[in-house]
Amino acid sequence: MRIEEIERNTDWELYVSRENVLLWRYMAAIGYRSGNLQDKLDVKVELSNKMTDKHNFFDPSTVGRLSKQIESEVEDDIDYFLSIANECYDSSEEFLELCKQIEDKNLSECTDEELKSIFEEYVDKNASLLPYRAAGFVLDRILEQKLENRFEEHEIDFYKDTITPEKELPFLEERKSLLEIGEEVEENEELAEVLQNSECEQVWQELPDKLRKMIQNHLNHFEWITTDRYTGEPLTRQDVIENLSKIIGRSSESLEKIQSNREEKLEQLEKTKEAGDEEFEKLLDIAREYAYFRTYRMDVIYEGDYRVRNMFEEIARRAGLDYRDLIHLTVPEIKEALRGKEITEDLVDSRREEYIVYLVGDEISVIEGEEAKEHISELETEGSEDAKRQASIEGTVAQRGQVESEVRLVFEDEDVEKVREGDILVSPMTTPDMMVGIMDAEGIVTDEGGVASHAAIVSRELGIPCVIGTEVATSVLQDGDKVRIDGETGIVEILDT
Repeated sequence: MRIEEIERNTDWELYVSRENVLLWRYMAAIGYRSGNLQDKLDVKVELSNKMTDKHNFFDPSTVGRLSKQIESEVEDDIDYFLSIANECYDSSEEFLELCKQIEDKNLSECTDEELKSIFEEYVDKNASLLPYRAAGFVLDRILEQKLENRFEEHEIDFYKDTITPEKELPFLEERKSLLEIGEEVEENEELAEVLQNSECEQVWQELPDKLRKMIQNHLNHFEWITTDRYTGEPLTRQDVIENLSKIIGRSSESLEKIQSNREEKLEQLEKTKEAGDEEFEKLLDIAREYAYFRTYRMDVIYEGDYRVRNMFEEIARRAGLDYRDLIHLTVPEIKEALRGKEITEDLVDSRREEYIVYLVGDEISVIEGEEAKEHISELETEGSEDAKRQASIEGTVAQRGQVESEVRLVFEDEDVEKVREGDILVSPMTTPDMMVGIMDAEGIVTDEGGVASHAAIVSRELGIPCVIGTEVATSVLQDGDKVRIDGETGIVEILDT
């Protein structure tokens, strides 16, 4: 089908805004094909999807068909939520295990055909996780509506900040690991002073073996946490030492705060359960597990995609390309490059400029450069003038509390560096690679998100005010705006611009 015909016959609707390179968008399109959806979700539907470097659109009629089938599954068996989560955990473990095996391989010893086979296995395992992402668009809404109905039925105030995962997510594990290293440093006052007043290499030389091992172990487990699939730089020794310098003197206090916050959430949840019946209690347990699953599935892809960078670097070397060029290619093009086909600089440059990946009728099409620009909607290039005149915006409370501070807009990896301690982080949606900035923030506001979104879960774990689903926060607010988050009403008031 010609691109003009696709655009003419489709009324696209924006679902997610997040900057990504073409390779990731192409991987997503593979995962959203009907065969994968049927295999993983037991549904029969062909999704129509349009993905640019910044936005992800779907044909709402195809999402509607997906929704109807998933809703039917949930009505037949409420445990469908858990079965989907458990199947995702199994697929995720297989994917991550493969990625770690690839990371440990000496790929330079592989033949081109062997390297191609490794790449193809990675693509298959990666694609197997994408149906769970598609299901999330639907399951979030179903779960939230069921919770609201039951809270209303039992005349209980619906405070979403009680929905916290029982299991700890990687971002919290990373924070606790850092704080435990901080506690070890604080036992030696001279060492603590060196850490706060010296350069990284001098600090490293002064550290005893035990602390060096703790830092290296921290990096081995969490170096991926600052990356964004195929982009972004991993956590380094210098990053860890700089982060330690910020927490010295309050490591124990911060650890206790994290633990007490989790205990408080658990206590709130148990009280809420007591106010309902057995079915209501089960729904809350499902919500807690789903909240973990919702963020876990992203973390696994982020970690896995980081760990196979050696594979992409080896493919790029053999194809005479730079790694940063390779991630602007499609899966078939990468295979062709391994067979010796030349990839022109013009193709890569035009995709850096603009691209669109279409999935329609299970067929994937890619356009770039000037042709792609012709089909970028006004929604992507122009903000709403009406929205820009608003004095306040409103969303859904994900974590209660109030805070006044300055706004820092975060759209991509580089923007995280703007966030200073005490700022309010504003983004279309938060993702694992933003955690360094989130840890410094005193509040979060997003355009998108539901009860189990990344921003909602992170804010509850950290106990910072959060308003999600405003739709217009990134259009209305600008860097440096002073705002007040009211974590009771969901209103974000602009105090000064």
